[in-house]
Amino acid sequence: MLHFRDSGDQIVAVLHDVVEDTDLEVDDLSAAGYPAEIVAAIDSITHRGGESYEDYIERVAENSMARRVNVIDLQLNLANNRLRPDAPGNAARIAKYERALARLGETA
Repeated sequence: MLHFRDSGDQIVAVLHDVVEDTDLEVDDLSAAGYPAEIVAAIDSITHRGGESYEDYIERVAENSMARRVNVIDLQLNLANNRLRPDAPGNAARIAKYERALARLGETA
């Protein structure tokens, strides 16, 4: 969240994890009065059960706010995985994050 200057980006960065990790749903954010632009970005960046990672990234790519937040999230995850590239599963995650960043118009 601290990577963003825009308060909307900060809200999306925090609340998308809340929606993914708690019983809170996107509709609850609308009911709480969050602006439609923020709710749409959170909906775009929230992983859905049964959804392929590629479909998820395609949805993120369609929303500029979700894309900005996801790019930072991916860059941080990539940096963490690159610290120990030989750890089990890290090579696959690194490749996945690099592909996602490329799809979102960023370089790894």
